[in-house]
Amino acid sequence: MSNYKIYSRTEKSKDPGHAVNEDSYLYTDYCFMNDEHMRVLTVADGMGGLTDGAGASLHAVSGFTRAVYGELAECYLKSDKDNFSMSFYADRLETMLRSAICSANREVCRNAPLMTETGTTLSVAAILGNYAVIANIGDSPVYYYNAEKKEFSLVSELQTRAEKDVENGLYERYSPEYYAHDHILCKTLGEQEELDENDIFVRVIGFLHEGDAFLIGSDGAFGRMQTDEIEEIISEKRGNEALRLLFDEARIDKNDDQTAILYRICEEG
Repeated sequence: MSNYKIYSRTEKSKDPGHAVNEDSYLYTDYCFMNDEHMRVLTVADGMGGLTDGAGASLHAVSGFTRAVYGELAECYLKSDKDNFSMSFYADRLETMLRSAICSANREVCRNAPLMTETGTTLSVAAILGNYAVIANIGDSPVYYYNAEKKEFSLVSELQTRAEKDVENGLYERYSPEYYAHDHILCKTLGEQEELDENDIFVRVIGFLHEGDAFLIGSDGAFGRMQTDEIEEIISEKRGNEALRLLFDEARIDKNDDQTAILYRICEEG
């Protein structure tokens, strides 16, 4: 799966009282020895109601990126280098992403202004060979389009009060009560220096094919849009135009910072 196209877009909230874009994002391409390339898509959404959300999201992405590079380098150094391939070890990659997110949390806490409360989400898609590992804490969603099955679905976990209430049968998803509580996060980076790894959601997506796609973004990028509405835009439009229309539609119901990365697996050759 070496051929791909990647698009990204970020916009600051149009609220006059909103000074800076508090989202941070990065996509990287790692290659060690003769192994396949691994692409890592990372998005963090700084919590606007707290102090220095922009700084928290920046430190989350930078801390995660440094940590995952170090974890990967150590793994290859300890391996039979010329014959080792991470493409056969999804379980190791899961462990690395968990560890790197814990490192990102420590980076956020160490750089937080004194005597203040801060926080950020962090969502990651690591794509290697014919599989991907999704990891997240908070509510920045990751979607996956399976071209073979023609299915578009949320593959991360929305760690919000609204989702917990839906699980407990208190009200329906996308109801007025849901939207009254969907901004309340249950888990974030920056609350305390040592993060419980069990708070990090991790999922493996296997057997990727040509035409598959990943869409990762801050919650503002999608607003109150439902999965089928997002799928319609992504399937009808391509690349940057899809992200632009997605942002326009999302902003109708939610005026927030918006950041998204769209990754498509293309035909080889």
